[in-house]
Amino acid sequence: MIRPSLAIGATALLALVAGGCRPSFEADLSPDGHTIAQVTPEGLRLRPVGGGAGTLALRGNVGSPRFSPDGSRLVVNQTEKGKPTRSVLLDLKTLRTANLPTVLSAPYAWNSEGTELLGWRDGKGYVVHARSGEVVRTLTLKSAPNHAVWLSKGHRDLLLATDRDVSLVRGGRVRTIAKASEQIAAIGYDAPRDRAIYAEALDVPKGRRDEIPNVHLRVGAVPLEGGPAETLIADLSAKEVLGEGRYALPVQLSVSPDGQRIAIAGLVEASAPGVFQRYVALNDRVSKKPGDARLREELRRVERSLKFDSVVATVDFNGLGHSVVARRADVRGFPEYPGEIVWSSDGMRLGVSYEDGLRVADVTR
Repeated sequence: MIRPSLAIGATALLALVAGGCRPSFEADLSPDGHTIAQVTPEGLRLRPVGGGAGTLALRGNVGSPRFSPDGSRLVVNQTEKGKPTRSVLLDLKTLRTANLPTVLSAPYAWNSEGTELLGWRDGKGYVVHARSGEVVRTLTLKSAPNHAVWLSKGHRDLLLATDRDVSLVRGGRVRTIAKASEQIAAIGYDAPRDRAIYAEALDVPKGRRDEIPNVHLRVGAVPLEGGPAETLIADLSAKEVLGEGRYALPVQLSVSPDGQRIAIAGLVEASAPGVFQRYVALNDRVSKKPGDARLREELRRVERSLKFDSVVATVDFNGLGHSVVARRADVRGFPEYPGEIVWSSDGMRLGVSYEDGLRVADVTR
C-alpha cells in the first residue's frame, strides 16, 4: 500500500492522490461473478464472493491473477522481489499447475474461447497456446501496454493502450487508431458498433491554493474499420458522480465488458468543514520545514481527523445517467486507495481491489 508521506507538499499530494496510486493488493473476479482470486501474504487464495476463508490454491509470492473466460483456469505469476520468475496456469478444478515455457508479465488478456493467452516480456507481446504453452505468435512494441483487450469471439484482433495511443492489432500488424490528449486510464470494446472505447482522467486548475482540484473524465470512441473518433463524454465532473459537492479523488476507471458504461472507483473527502484544507496547508508548511517536530505532530493530529468515503459508481454512455454502486463510509485518516476494477463477464457485478480484499457489488442497468 502506498500512502502519502507526511512530508509532502500540496502539489505532491495532488499528484499522488489525483494521479493514481497502485496498492500492492491484486485480485480478479471470476467470469460468473461468484469467485475471487486474491493475492495474500500466504499466496493465491480462492474464495466465494459471499464470504469465507476459501482455498489456498498456490503458496508463495504471487501476482497478477487472471481468470480464463470460462472460469476453468487462471494465469498467475510467481514472483521474487516483485519480478515474475514463473508464469503458471492453474486448473481450478484440480488445482494442478503447469508452468508456461516463457515467463510473462501483465497486462494479460485471454481470447474469448480461452485457447490463447497474451502476456508481455521486455516490451514484446507473446501469444501462447493455453494448453501447451507454445508461443503462437509475437508482437513487437516500443514498450508493454498499460491495458490490453481481446476482441469478441472468433477475432484474433487486440486493442492495446500505451500512454496516449490506442492501437489495433490485426493480421499481425499494430496500427494506431486514436491519440488522446492525456494518458489513457481505461479501454474497452463496443462489439455491436465495432469500436474501441478509451477514457482519460483530466486534472483541472486549482480554484484556491488550499484545494485539491476535482478530476474530470473524458471518454472517446473510434471505429476499428476507420473513421473519425467520437466523443462520448466531453467533460464529466467526478464530483458530480461520486462526491456530492465534496472533493472527489478518483483513481481508477474501467470500461464494462459490453463497452456501454464506465466504472469509477474513488474517494470522497467527508471530513468536518475546514479539516482537509487545514491538512493541505500544514503539508505545505512541513515540506518547507521538515525538521519542525511541532508542525509534524500537528499534521499527524489533523490527519487523524480526516474522513473519506470510498465510492464506486457507473456512468452509462448512452443516456449519461450515473448510479452509485457501493459506498463505504467513515474511513478515518488516509484511506486505502482503490486498485484495479474487474467485472463479471455479463457486466452485472464488479469488484474493486483494496488492501483488505476485493469488494464486490451488483450493478444495476
